Amino acid sequence: MKSRKLFFVLIIIFFHFMVSATEVFKDIIAGRVFILDNQGNFYVNSGSHSISKYSPCGKLILKMGQKGEGPGDIKRLGWFSINPLNNTIYVTEFFTGNKWLSKFSMDGKYLGDWKCDLDWINYDALSVIKFDIKGNVFLEAIKSSPRRYKDFTIGAFETVIIKFSPKGEKLKEVYTFTSDFYAEKGGRGNITIPFHSFLNWNIYNDKIIIRESHADFINVFSPDGKLEKRIPLPFKRLKIKEKDLDEWDSYLKSVQWIKKGIAEGWFDLKYWRKRLPFPKFKPVSVGQLFIDSQGNLYSKKHSGYQLKENTWAKINLSNYKISIVKFNPDETLLYIWKNYFFFHKLDGKDNDILTKIDEKMLFQGVR
Repeated sequence: MKSRKLFFVLIIIFFHFMVSATEVFKDIIAGRVFILDNQGNFYVNSGSHSISKYSPCGKLILKMGQKGEGPGDIKRLGWFSINPLNNTIYVTEFFTGNKWLSKFSMDGKYLGDWKCDLDWINYDALSVIKFDIKGNVFLEAIKSSPRRYKDFTIGAFETVIIKFSPKGEKLKEVYTFTSDFYAEKGGRGNITIPFHSFLNWNIYNDKIIIRESHADFINVFSPDGKLEKRIPLPFKRLKIKEKDLDEWDSYLKSVQWIKKGIAEGWFDLKYWRKRLPFPKFKPVSVGQLFIDSQGNLYSKKHSGYQLKENTWAKINLSNYKISIVKFNPDETLLYIWKNYFFFHKLDGKDNDILTKIDEKMLFQGVR
């Protein structure tokens, strides 16, 4: 009898642990920017003009920012992040956006703009913003460099990661990166160059971690911008073949506005396939760089446009040992907070589903 009681107690404990280890949220819009504060509140961009704050249980608390060009307005949101020194949210603006960085309190109050030593004339947009543990600010500033050809224009982006002191003093340009990104021609639409190269980076304690998508390695820099380590990625660098372009072709035809453009005659996919300056190689690794509570870095393998796999390199930033982990192909890793992983996917009705899962349960294969 006692053993039977014990059995049911264990079942109840196990069930409770499973429920607390994995949570599903259906009302949170999984935006391009997704972060959590120390209390577990969610912050998600709501389109290009505001930020939504949700409670740890997924209830909408407030929205900050609105479309406009005045104080407290966000014309075209680039990125946002929380300053660990004062728990203030800093917001950057992308191309055609306002030429300032807005600051908001955690309860959504506008606190003015952040004054920094940045030559605004030289840059067209500010993208990612991050902080180190000392409150130093790292900004990704972008300048557009178009090149005109006989019948179309190629747009290249020069990206610079700049380090500022907490007071806004410019300390150092840490990294510079240039890549062709898009092509445009009147009457044939604009198109992003397939398999283009792009930059992703993150801050961990006093390390600056940077990866170019076409490189088969990740660079780790010291706070003063000195290269400390080059980590080889366990993924092969592959040449682009016709089958890859066929896959890209098929993917584009599923994109709604391109599908419409082809039907209406103002988007010519055959023209772009013939004329675009394709890179020789596919990206090696894609998407954001994530860091878990144990100091492991996660970098995703590029799997093409069909997204048939979800494979990641897991890199220990203490000893630089590398292992391979795989997640569900239909889920997108959005964020890692403490010992929880957050994934986004769409259900059968294209509704956003956000899943929060305990790290131990995730790697034990229990969902």
